[in-house]
Amino acid sequence: MILTYLIWKCYQKQKFHSSILLIIAFAACLRIFTASDPFLHDWDERYHALVAKNSINHPLKPTLYENPIIDYDYKNWSDNHVWLHKQPIPIWTMALSMKVFGTNLFGLRFPTVFISILMVLFTFLIGKALYSPKVGIIAAYLHAINGLIIELSGGRVATDHIDIYFLFFIELSILLSIYFSKHKQYLYLIAAGVSLGLAVLTKWLPALIVVPIFISLSLTSNSRKKLALDTLILFTVSLIVFVPWQIFIAIEYPLESTWEKHYNWLHLTTVLSKQTGPWFYYIAKLRIHYGEIMYLPLVWLIYQIIKKKQPKLITLGIWIFIPIGFFSLSMTKMQGYTLFNSPAIFIVIALFIITLKNNLKGFNRQWKKGFAITIITLLIILPIRYSIERIKPFSEANQKKPLYMKKIELINKSPSSNLVIHSCPKPIETMFFTNAIAYEKELTNQEKQKIINLGYTIMEF
Repeated sequence: MILTYLIWKCYQKQKFHSSILLIIAFAACLRIFTASDPFLHDWDERYHALVAKNSINHPLKPTLYENPIIDYDYKNWSDNHVWLHKQPIPIWTMALSMKVFGTNLFGLRFPTVFISILMVLFTFLIGKALYSPKVGIIAAYLHAINGLIIELSGGRVATDHIDIYFLFFIELSILLSIYFSKHKQYLYLIAAGVSLGLAVLTKWLPALIVVPIFISLSLTSNSRKKLALDTLILFTVSLIVFVPWQIFIAIEYPLESTWEKHYNWLHLTTVLSKQTGPWFYYIAKLRIHYGEIMYLPLVWLIYQIIKKKQPKLITLGIWIFIPIGFFSLSMTKMQGYTLFNSPAIFIVIALFIITLKNNLKGFNRQWKKGFAITIITLLIILPIRYSIERIKPFSEANQKKPLYMKKIELINKSPSSNLVIHSCPKPIETMFFTNAIAYEKELTNQEKQKIINLGYTIMEF
């Protein structure tokens, strides 16, 4: 509340540099608090954590079970050996961080929290470049307090760190594309292509949303020939970044690579892990992620695009509606899939707020002015409410170590260096925090004998 008040006072005085610094500090407080949970979260953070830990010593061979001493199904991403279920950039980054800071929760979450804070600045810069510092400040504030982004930054909900990295590289690529459209310096274009390639290496081909956005930004200022050449450069640079890894895994791990590519396509045609919903799933989720009345700014955006056909508004429309449309057709649905359109949504809400505020004097009836002020207030208050509900600042549930962590601490004190644990309710967490091999199932007598013959000690969790 104090930081929000100070940000508002700086905004009123047009001290935009002070405002954005306070917003960044605010974003850092919220994300650091959420990332301080003293345990790994079930979906999907624990898997990303273990693969990142195992990748510290061999980044070109991402593994879940580092030493698969019993038979496994390579198609089961939650129980296999070579782990290609996600593209490598987030895994490599978290592995590097843990190599520097140690194999612990701080090392795991630090890079995600850092880039999540940095993205708030990106949103400000995009809003400022497209429209004005005022638009940038409001959009950055909405980004800073967004509950879903904060939860994902702390690893609390499914798709966690991966979606934050994905949003980061897409937003950076779009920011660099905007700078290229303004300054025509090819260093910006090459950097945008690199960032696009890294986004593909984070969460695959939905990153190509950058291409139509880039075309929309450059459409009015370039000839068709130059636009085609610039787009080709952007795409070629991205190919140079993300294709080598695809070739490498296809050669080195052909079974796993072929299956994961097939599994990616299954998201479009098949309901996976019971994650589905109606065709309007993502439209319905907008009210939860951005506030119930955020539909008003989106309807206003559609009206403005039809009426004015401004390239900037069209760019925002492409950024928002193509992801919603594409993933609405997919059979598998999860709330984080369209997260990369959130900066555009924040900017549209900011534009709508400023438009309403500028027209307040034109309302000839008091009730109209009161209604407009109510809408403006709710567009800010409702996201704050959802942020508090997601962060849970007054709950102790996320601040206490669960009981299984105490058992894991005892396992760490075990004198045995070759330890296999079975009947373990938290096998992934156990392998992250210890050097043991852990299985959720109870081992058969045949499996136990095989493990003993290999020189391991068996323990029941």
